[in-house]
Amino acid sequence: MRDLATARIVHLSVVRLTRATLDVFSDYLASGGKLYVLTNAITRFPGYVGEVVAAKNALVLAGADVRHYITPYLLHSKLLCITPDIVYIGSHNFSIQSLGRNIERSLRIVSQSLYDQVVRDIVTQGGGGKI
Repeated sequence: MRDLATARIVHLSVVRLTRATLDVFSDYLASGGKLYVLTNAITRFPGYVGEVVAAKNALVLAGADVRHYITPYLLHSKLLCITPDIVYIGSHNFSIQSLGRNIERSLRIVSQSLYDQVVRDIVTQGGGGKI
């Protein structure tokens, strides 16, 4: 993803973490980028706990801050906020395959005010703590 090349901080809100999430962000993290992830996969997908925890551990080892969003509802939104003012919103998945040839939709918006609001919401909802 070309926007990651100049990013300083990335906030990601996803339903379920997978190893594919790390594949997308591994170079970014290796270059010293900051990645903050919000997910509610463990409580919503108990059958995937092993996969989610393994992906979470790999992301944390790579330097990401992963937090669990505690909610009785499914957090299905997929948001990617890239400093200073880029927001991706859509039904896309964050994997190499999905970003390269996804048939789902993603909207790239350049807006400082939207970026600030979405990041504020992700940080507020991420108060549930680390997983």
